[in-house]
Amino acid sequence: MKLQPETKQKQMKIFKKIMAGLFALFLITVAWIGYHMLFSSKSHVGIDVSHHNKLSARNWNKLEGQGISFVYIKVSEGDNYRDPKAKSNSIAASDHKMLIGTYHFFRDNVNSEKQYRNYLSARARCSWSLLPVIDYERDGFHTNVSERSRQETLKNLYLKLEKHDGQAPIIYCSIIEYFKLLRILPKAKFWLGDPNFGFGTIQQKKKNLGMAELDFDYANLADIMFASSNENQGR
Repeated sequence: MKLQPETKQKQMKIFKKIMAGLFALFLITVAWIGYHMLFSSKSHVGIDVSHHNKLSARNWNKLEGQGISFVYIKVSEGDNYRDPKAKSNSIAASDHKMLIGTYHFFRDNVNSEKQYRNYLSARARCSWSLLPVIDYERDGFHTNVSERSRQETLKNLYLKLEKHDGQAPIIYCSIIEYFKLLRILPKAKFWLGDPNFGFGTIQQKKKNLGMAELDFDYANLADIMFASSNENQGR
């Protein structure tokens, strides 16, 4: 007996709702597992900083007092920008006994070689011991650049840094970009810039650090991932 078209449509709608519900349940389950894995007693608490934060000596003292154990410092962006506060932030973090990592803000309209060289040159001014981070987010995307081209540029930059350091960098991105990038970089480590999802190498979380004038991304790191490269004495 053949089903009427209306019946088929109803069944298809029900099927889609069931699949959407299962997918949502999957995300919640993964998030719950990741949350409990990352926010364990072994986790470390850290932030990322750039010239936008305008940290004073008092701010650094307060961060140390609140148990901030690592900091990721912006050092470069695109092919020629160098964060003017990178070195002073590195010195301050070191003086306050914090572990240091550096990050590069990705621009999709700049080729990977230029971004790679800019980052390495900028990083050399700082002391660092943690794996590098590529900050891959919408503010660095241009409408005239295709997603395929953007991802290819990111992948090339990722591979260049992996070859240079002997270890792969971490990619900071949104949950949406995370699922897209898994296809081309299935073994990559991710820092997800969304506090609603508890998985990723570094877990983002919003927290009031008692300094309303400053805007921090607060994060937990399950296991501090040291870089093996010896090129980390930029002080």
